[in-house]
Amino acid sequence: MKEACDVAVVGSGLAGFAAAIQAAQLGAKVILLEKTGRVGGGNTFVSNGFYVAAGTGPQKEGGIGDDPERFLQDLLKTLPEADPKQLKAFALNAAEGIAWMQRIGIDFHPILSDPEVERSSFGRINSRVHIMKRGTYFGMRTGNIEGGEYFLGKLEEAFRKVGGNTMVNISARRLRVNSKKEIIGLEAETTTGEEIIFDAKAVILACGGFQGNTPMLLKYISKYADKAVCRSGRDMDKGICPNTGDGHIMAEQLGAKLVNMNYVYAHTLIPPVSPYPNQDYCKFAVVVNKQGKRFVDESRGDVVVSNALLQEPETRGFIIVDSKLYDEYASLAVDLAVSYGAPKPLFAPSFEELSTLMGVDPKGFVKTMKEFNEAVSKGTTDELDPPKSGRERPEYPRNQDLIRKIDSPPYHAIPIVPGITFTAGGIFVDDQSRVLDERLKPIQGLYAAGEITGGMFTIYYTSGGGLTRCLVQGLVAGRSAAQYVKG
Repeated sequence: MKEACDVAVVGSGLAGFAAAIQAAQLGAKVILLEKTGRVGGGNTFVSNGFYVAAGTGPQKEGGIGDDPERFLQDLLKTLPEADPKQLKAFALNAAEGIAWMQRIGIDFHPILSDPEVERSSFGRINSRVHIMKRGTYFGMRTGNIEGGEYFLGKLEEAFRKVGGNTMVNISARRLRVNSKKEIIGLEAETTTGEEIIFDAKAVILACGGFQGNTPMLLKYISKYADKAVCRSGRDMDKGICPNTGDGHIMAEQLGAKLVNMNYVYAHTLIPPVSPYPNQDYCKFAVVVNKQGKRFVDESRGDVVVSNALLQEPETRGFIIVDSKLYDEYASLAVDLAVSYGAPKPLFAPSFEELSTLMGVDPKGFVKTMKEFNEAVSKGTTDELDPPKSGRERPEYPRNQDLIRKIDSPPYHAIPIVPGITFTAGGIFVDDQSRVLDERLKPIQGLYAAGEITGGMFTIYYTSGGGLTRCLVQGLVAGRSAAQYVKG
């Protein structure tokens, strides 16, 4: 079987739809391929609808003066390891992305500009974060899946209006090139095993990360990564993740450069509950591994803790808090997890008794906690190995609120496992979303957008950055591909 188009887009999340709609709006004949039985099998469906941008209409309506250039300068500090060209494209195109979303019928809540919220240590809600109305998903357990369905419905409707063709239950298998190594299409396969040849002048890969591919996780993340939890995709409540690195594999076969493949964006979860709620209060606490020893600077937050936990045998650990920290920070998230089926946390009047319940070496655990508390008293937690810095990022000033003695019994041990939302590394692209080879030369006719790309995130992330990257790179890829096929 054969199909022909100008642009073939692989993957029907936000990045794929943005690319497909944009290319079709610019006159290209577009086919959108989805490997599952319905569009949006990945993280678009389960997102919280957060976007980050500056110089937008919603900001102006809220009386907030901001601009993309200032946004870029702030991002260079927030994401110090990001590729400068990708970061510039992200910052300068994000506002147009918000406007594009509004044009297809997506509404946003009024912008918040409370200066106290702006300084929130979580960095989540500030005057640049745009939150979709009806955009929040809390999973099948709560029944609140309206946000994802609504959002994908709007994207699907917009693609249909511009004459786009969506084909589901089709997995892309191999990219096709001519003698000049230019893209001429791809080979795909239906769920029934039928092969389809797509003739296309350009291909856009937007099929997500590789968090659902165990061999790739073991190869790139850690030898224990198969024991992590995948908190990604429409059917993650069933333990199914469609993001299996198909695009990475196809692009690498053509010599594409892959970068930052050893990082993930993940949160700490109480096993076996996924995807919510994450236990992101660990920065106030002590985190130990299965041997009862600290292994990470907890101050850096649960994304850093999760990446470190992936390097630990069994990828399991415990958040240790006392009664004060438990009541102040942990109880809400723990109680919600327990209501979803997570085990209740362990607690005991002494560290010795707690270690027995945890199944860790009592002497080692007690020594860890004693040394920690002594260092807090002396103000020498920077000298611990690993340190407890009190800094969520290395460049931040020390926040003493993150450094507290664990000395008010009963003591609680909350079991945790890293829950991978998406893999941070992937295909290296330029500011036009063109896929680059190892010599940093574009592979003609090949583009990539969204979670499949690498170069933006490592352990550094910015709230709303995931969806915004998908939106911006998708729009840029669609525009670039449409221009390319026109010659």
